Amino acid sequence: MAADKAPGLTPDGGESPLLPPGGRISPAAPTVRVSPAEPTVRVDPAAPAARVSPAQPTVRVDPAAPAAGAGRIAPRVAVPFTPVLPARLVAADRTITTRLAAAAAIARAYEPPAPLTNPLRHPLRWLAVTAASLAGAIVFAHLGALFITGLYYLLFEVNSSAAAWWHSVIPDAALRHTVKAVAEGFYGGAVAQQLVWNPFKSRRTRYLARPMNRLDRLEDLLRIPNLRSGRELSFWQIPYSLVIWAPIYGSVGFTATYLLDSVIRRDIAAVQHTVLALSSRTSMWQRTASMDTADWDMKVMGLAASFCFGRRPLRKVFDGVQLWFAERNVIRHQPVRWYYPPTFRARCGQVSAKVSAGQAISLRQHGRLQTALVVATLAGVGVLIALGYYVLTFVAG
Repeated sequence: MAADKAPGLTPDGGESPLLPPGGRISPAAPTVRVSPAEPTVRVDPAAPAARVSPAQPTVRVDPAAPAAGAGRIAPRVAVPFTPVLPARLVAADRTITTRLAAAAAIARAYEPPAPLTNPLRHPLRWLAVTAASLAGAIVFAHLGALFITGLYYLLFEVNSSAAAWWHSVIPDAALRHTVKAVAEGFYGGAVAQQLVWNPFKSRRTRYLARPMNRLDRLEDLLRIPNLRSGRELSFWQIPYSLVIWAPIYGSVGFTATYLLDSVIRRDIAAVQHTVLALSSRTSMWQRTASMDTADWDMKVMGLAASFCFGRRPLRKVFDGVQLWFAERNVIRHQPVRWYYPPTFRARCGQVSAKVSAGQAISLRQHGRLQTALVVATLAGVGVLIALGYYVLTFVAG
């Protein structure tokens, strides 16, 4: 009976096997965590001591062994950390690196029609084309501002009855000049965008490939020029969008820039509203430069409005007008001049390639009536530009 209670002895008088103290199997082996959920490890007294390696544990596990309390030893296996991103951002078979690499490959492989080029493949040529387009856009923006100056003078200054009506609508003279300055900036920016309109941008191609949303369908129902619409641009839609819808859409951008201008006026006292007073002694250059210096902040607001949401109903107009002149150039077999805008030269090349491939051009859009209307419109625009410059240099003061 004494042997039954002696430590380390079994009832038959033999020595009981010793379990690893503190979870260690070997003094040189790492500590093994004991987990109740892990399978039981049966220790065989006849088996040699099993060594545990940090890289690959060698403890023999018997899942069918009964639970033995202190005999449960769970080997510690190191698992490398793998970051998991949300499924909405990255698909299961794609990572951010592969997505960026695919996007860069697509952008680099894209090549628009000549003389346009990909900035990732030909950066110097792209800089030259962009500089030429920007210079032409600046010139045409000033021509658009002069057109508004001449039109404003013809509508509200020549006829006394029209002038009296306009003064009764807006009694404040400063507000009337503000309206004219904003219109100069807005339509000057629209003319500049027409000159540099590029239908070959990759993001514009992806935009056209998407289905029409609710706003697109509403605009198409109201016959507002929409770039995704499959309808051809009609002649009456051009003044319809320029006079009515473009200012309505552009009011969003004008409101944003007006609030920003109010903040700038409040915080920066050096930036103030500029009104240049012209006298009889003012030089011709100073009078010409007043187109940029007089009411410059209001003109910047109008320019920003033409780019911020104001161009939405005008994009279809830009594309349709450019396509019409390119088709006319190909129909008349006229050479592509070097001084044409780069985007227009590329459009002419695209239309010429389509004709060579057997695709016919609708001659209905290039009849004598359409040609006469375009010639008369361009002649009237030229007269108003000349009148605007005359008013700016000789009448204003």
